[in-house]
Amino acid sequence: MERDSLKTHEDLARLVADISISLMNVDDEGISTHLVEVLKIVSGSVRQEWCGIFQFSGDGTGVYGSHASDGTAPKGSLGLDVDGSRELVTKMADLAAGDIPQVGHLSGDVSPEGRLLAALGFVEGIVVPLSAGRGTFGFLFCGSRRVSREPLTRIERSFLGIVAKMIANVLEHRRASDSLASSERKMETLIERLSDDYFFYRHDTNGIFTHVSDSVRNVLGYEPGEFLGHYAKYLTDSPINSEAVKATQLSIRGIRQDPYEVEVLCKDGKIVTLEVSEISVEYAAGKVVAVEGMAHNITARKKYEELIRRRKDELERMVEERTVRLNRMNEALVAKVRQYEEAKRRIDRLVGELEVILDSVPAQIFYKDLDHRFIRVNRAFAEFFGGTKEAFRGKTYFDLGFGRYGAEEFTREDALIMETGEPIRQAVAKVVVKNTPRWLVIDKIPYRDGNGAIIGIIGFALDISDFKNAEELIFSLNKRLTEAEEIERLRISRYLHDTVAQNLSRALIDCNIFLDEYAGASSEILSRFEALSRILRESVAQIRRLSYDLRPPHFEKMGISNAVYSFCEEFKTREGIEVDFLSAGMEEMDADFNLQINLYRIVQEALNNVRKHAGAGRVKIRLVASYPDIILRVEDDGVGFEVPASFDAFLAKKCMGLQGMRERVQLLGGDFHVHSRKGAGTKLYVRIPMNPGGERAGG
Repeated sequence: MERDSLKTHEDLARLVADISISLMNVDDEGISTHLVEVLKIVSGSVRQEWCGIFQFSGDGTGVYGSHASDGTAPKGSLGLDVDGSRELVTKMADLAAGDIPQVGHLSGDVSPEGRLLAALGFVEGIVVPLSAGRGTFGFLFCGSRRVSREPLTRIERSFLGIVAKMIANVLEHRRASDSLASSERKMETLIERLSDDYFFYRHDTNGIFTHVSDSVRNVLGYEPGEFLGHYAKYLTDSPINSEAVKATQLSIRGIRQDPYEVEVLCKDGKIVTLEVSEISVEYAAGKVVAVEGMAHNITARKKYEELIRRRKDELERMVEERTVRLNRMNEALVAKVRQYEEAKRRIDRLVGELEVILDSVPAQIFYKDLDHRFIRVNRAFAEFFGGTKEAFRGKTYFDLGFGRYGAEEFTREDALIMETGEPIRQAVAKVVVKNTPRWLVIDKIPYRDGNGAIIGIIGFALDISDFKNAEELIFSLNKRLTEAEEIERLRISRYLHDTVAQNLSRALIDCNIFLDEYAGASSEILSRFEALSRILRESVAQIRRLSYDLRPPHFEKMGISNAVYSFCEEFKTREGIEVDFLSAGMEEMDADFNLQINLYRIVQEALNNVRKHAGAGRVKIRLVASYPDIILRVEDDGVGFEVPASFDAFLAKKCMGLQGMRERVQLLGGDFHVHSRKGAGTKLYVRIPMNPGGERAGG
């Protein structure tokens, strides 16, 4: 609608009232259309051809048009670079500081406003800042393509200031509505994910619930629609609720509260304890319009806390009784403590000297300079390599009889430490001392002077030869134990097959002969003999299957690949689970019996686990010899499970099958890993060295 220029205060009041009513009675969806109509009125009222609203980007580096009197708003940077946009933002903030919005005629101007004017195709314009609670966020721009000889009147300037303020409030309200809607969408998403122990709520400043999440049904038994009353309706007469009411009233006043506890009645009459965390929902000028909170059912936790408190009281009583007894014992020990203290003072005097400390350490300790020469060694070092401490001063690794390769390797390590300043920890090395192989665990650190400069290295070596020899002995004994176990399995297998199974088979034959010869006997007797015959048949099958599991027939002649293949086929037939087995490279290697039988047992146990727990329809097994290792992978498409953070957690769950496989792999010096996820099956990965009896890690 076209309007004449403003001439009187009555025109101003009438026009402002019309615009105010127009903007007040519009919803969020229709705001853009009404703003366009308002801009048309403004452009006509101040004698301009065009009027638009421009807003700043969030970081203040851009300007974009949002509404215009002709229905289209300019997009893009409008001819302003980042610096120009920031300068325009600063100027708008300065304009907003005045009591009355200021305007300026911009023709011929090279400032950011002038460049903006040129980009829009106008020769003169008027700029009025848009300011609200978040500060200046844009400006109202009116432009004309012809030069006006008449300046704006005071009424027109007042009109522009009033309209700019109304537009700013409308846009700020819309931004707040959009932000609230976004917040509510995020909250709804969060609510949908709440567990059975939590529910979300919102109540107004009168304490009446206006919204509650569906999970209140799981916590308190109420349907969400049933819970929309005053919060006091659900409180018990517990003393803690008086404090809870005070906390709620403070939240309604906008005062942030720490989480507090409240005792509530469930729909079925049960009493639960909730832990409540609340925040105040504020609108403009800090006015609280609602309170939102999250309630957590901590009833079980409170019971445990009470149990712990009682146990703590009992423990304190026991501690008091024990303290009395200890005090009596302490009195008897005072005299001995004095004796020990005197002995300690004598020892402290002895260890005050560095040489005494070094010589009292059983580990070999040495100091070397930047030229890789020993400058000090302790008694243990001298005794280990055979000589006196003084004899090693000025010597190098080459003088210790390590051999050229070993001496060069140790020297390179020392050079790296002195260059980088990084220590080497727990390095295991094999050396030859007096024609005898010895194992050492070596730590080396930089040797620094008082200023922190590196002047050499300090080394600590501990002889672990006995440990390594014991480790080799344990490995040998474990190997013998496995072999003995397999021999016993073979004996039991043959006994079951040749004796027990044969006896049961003869009994089955006799039972069947009886059924044939006495077919006319009473039906009750025949029924019992038929049941006995069925039990005997099942027992014979079970005995033969057990005999096969204990020791596959002709294992030594079949080889590991054929033995595993045969077992997989038998497993597939018996259990109805598809097994895809593939072996590569195993026939070419000369693996000893211990390695082969352990691999067979690992596959056997893996398939038994699939049968018992996986619920799988298909299993894939790959057995590959790839020097220097043998790789075994077992994958199923079963239900899977959550793998604990540490393997020891399997033991807590009594996963004896996995533990047995792991022990066999460790016995062979290999690695064992389990990968699984609920609904995604399980994967077992085994890596075993082809020569498990040789030197292992650290050797």
